[in-house]
Amino acid sequence: MGSIFKPCGKNIRNRVFALFPQLFRWICFSGGTKSGWCRCFISHRGKVGGNVGWHQDWQYWRYWEDDSELFTAWIAISDVQEDSGPVSFLVGSHRWGFLDTGDFLASDLAHQLQAIQVSGGKKWREVPTILSLGSISFHHRLTYHSSGPNVSSLPRRSVAIHLRTEKSSSLPGAVDYYVSNLEDPQICPIIYQRSAPTDVTSG
Repeated sequence: MGSIFKPCGKNIRNRVFALFPQLFRWICFSGGTKSGWCRCFISHRGKVGGNVGWHQDWQYWRYWEDDSELFTAWIAISDVQEDSGPVSFLVGSHRWGFLDTGDFLASDLAHQLQAIQVSGGKKWREVPTILSLGSISFHHRLTYHSSGPNVSSLPRRSVAIHLRTEKSSSLPGAVDYYVSNLEDPQICPIIYQRSAPTDVTSG
């Protein structure tokens, strides 16, 4: 499909965090901790056909407890234009629940549309994410997303960082690689942690 997916090593991870030191302050919920558990470099080659099918990330993340707070930061490391095969999102689809319909590797997006609608998808409105170098988009684990072919002459490059909050737990006994190193700060670092409030009554 003309795309290359590579897990990020520590060097790429450190570069990304150095470039965006305030990144996760923008998305912090009311308190708590944010940590990364997977990072991937994605290159969608130019002038090569191929789609990434409509899917919910949760279809592939079933080693987490059902109520886990999980989401993705998608960082553009090249300009993403309409002809670059931008990621498209279905507005409001994170509220549809888990439909268990879709396929990352599918190429027939129109057929997927019919299947997802039959499965209970509500109003279907696609929004392509046009980004300049260094821009970031975020999506929830239940948000439907896909991308079309990159018909431009340049590759579309990005880093996807999968994130979790303190309100997340892997399934007991889960041995999947992505949850086997959650306690290792070199692999799954805490990216943002809100400081505890100062006790003004002490002293």
